[in-house]
Amino acid sequence: MARKQKGEVKRGTPAAKGTVTVMIAEEQQRFAVPLEYLSHPLFAELLEEAAAEYGFSHSGAIAIPCAVDHFRRVLHNIERDLRRRRRRRHPNFTLPITK
Repeated sequence: MARKQKGEVKRGTPAAKGTVTVMIAEEQQRFAVPLEYLSHPLFAELLEEAAAEYGFSHSGAIAIPCAVDHFRRVLHNIERDLRRRRRRRHPNFTLPITK
């Protein structure tokens, strides 16, 4: 049996706090995705593709119509972008010394 990659979850496992379960439809693999990723433009593109393919009314995990490798690349790019944004927001953060 193949080792689970970062973010992959078994079927029937509830989503951890702060995540949502996403199923990659082509290969039926499930991933736990941080909620903050849902508002990222790259993830929004995936959601638009899902809406076009499946519509809006279905229950269970969000199904994304793409290959797992593509989905992992998108997650990696989102993670990298969010890290860069956080660094830009707090460059050389220091507290003033008060007496």
